[in-house]
Amino acid sequence: MNSPTLSLVVLRFADLDLAGRFYAALGLRLTKEKHGSGPDHYSCQLGSVVLELYPAGKLAAVPGTAMFGLNVSSMELTIRAVEGNGGSVVQPPISSERGIRSVVSDPGGHKLELVEPNNSLNTAPLRGARTGRLRRPAG
Repeated sequence: MNSPTLSLVVLRFADLDLAGRFYAALGLRLTKEKHGSGPDHYSCQLGSVVLELYPAGKLAAVPGTAMFGLNVSSMELTIRAVEGNGGSVVQPPISSERGIRSVVSDPGGHKLELVEPNNSLNTAPLRGARTGRLRRPAG
């Protein structure tokens, strides 16, 4: 039997429009949808995975109990988009074996791991992470 592959992630929000603006600011191409008598929601395709943002309703999840990751082309611009659209930095960007890594929280409290891929082995923290002026320490 083949290993299963991830196909769908659904996140629920008290403020769906704020969540839509947040994820759009990260570069996701959201489409507003409604299936039958269900609620309006946002949807986008991320590779082979569909991400859907729904209003919380009675099915609100406990924030912070799940995390997923996004590869980004610019950590600096992504952090600015996060902070300017209702999100917050949980773990400031650092350099790791996979690239520059940060954990942020969206407006609903869901955590996202952000990675700007590279081949750097420098693990020193990046200075200026909260100001958007990222730079590696000399040395």
